Amino acid sequence: MKKKASLFKAVLVLAAVGGFAVLLMHGLKPASSHALIDEDGRLLPPLVAVFASVAECVRDTAFTFYVPTHIEEANALGQSYFLRQPGKERKDAEDTPFVEALRPCAQTLLPSLTALGAVAAVYPRAQHYDAVVVHGASAWTLDSRLRFVKHLLASQKVTMDRLYIITGARDLWDAAKEEDKGHPEKDEKAYVEQANAHTKSREDHDPVPSLTFVGPTGEGNLCYETDAAGVLVQAINFGDKVKEIVVISAPKNEGRRPNTADTVGAWKTYLDASHTQPTTVLAISNNPHILYQDAALRQVLATKGWGDVQVETVGAGVCGLSQDGKPKPCDDIDLQQGPALRNILDALARALYMENKLYQENQTQPQ
Repeated sequence: MKKKASLFKAVLVLAAVGGFAVLLMHGLKPASSHALIDEDGRLLPPLVAVFASVAECVRDTAFTFYVPTHIEEANALGQSYFLRQPGKERKDAEDTPFVEALRPCAQTLLPSLTALGAVAAVYPRAQHYDAVVVHGASAWTLDSRLRFVKHLLASQKVTMDRLYIITGARDLWDAAKEEDKGHPEKDEKAYVEQANAHTKSREDHDPVPSLTFVGPTGEGNLCYETDAAGVLVQAINFGDKVKEIVVISAPKNEGRRPNTADTVGAWKTYLDASHTQPTTVLAISNNPHILYQDAALRQVLATKGWGDVQVETVGAGVCGLSQDGKPKPCDDIDLQQGPALRNILDALARALYMENKLYQENQTQPQ
């Protein structure tokens, strides 16, 4: 009992200092640096707090779980316990046995996950960036990310030289079931067609930014996430705040949907071909994916020789956006119900994988 109380006290202490650690983890930093670990691979306090709270939650179950201190251990635990089922898209995923075991005490994980920066909205720390990069996603999520950009332009006075949307040849989803028809997250084509109809019926005449596509598209048809990006970015109506938008489309990789590393790689290839290297990059994601997509962006850029480029990743929180584009607060999000818990843990596992990959690559670099 004494050991259990000590562990719980440690979780509270680490979560309490987590706000300070989040300040260190977010903001512009070199692509070759880390967000969740130090240069020796040791976990930063907010990440230790997450593992401690999870360990406390499952200590009386059949699962063998412990609090790691190094990224290699943390990555192994993440791959074993946090990932969603193999072969399942996020929208179709169900609770794994481990997530089921966490459900009864899931709410106790919220303080440490919030302190880690995996729940609430994250805002940029600077005002001007050479490049703003919006990570591609399902149509509904991509639309949310673009609306967050518009919110930043309007309320945060963020300026940029160019806006990139990095996406790929990911087939758009039709509704798989009759009850899914018209569902914004499960019927992508219907969602994009509705946005397109809204754009065509709009009476305003604000200038539409110059729009360039690089890579595979549906050639005028709504086939890929790339095509959806072209429709959604015009529906957003950025006005004159964005002069030029480039949509980068990564091809399928041996038949599989391109992932974040693939889309970042396609963007880097385009910049190399156009002899362009930004100094500062603001990436747009949304939670719970900010830590993962930040790590993936940094890992790819560092591997391809851009380790000195300053990178920052921001986005709305798990609770999404209100109608005016402002992020909703997540103070009272319920982790015992719905997909939030499994999505947060799945994204954290992917962030740990990319952090470990970057750490291993940094270890092989000459000192």
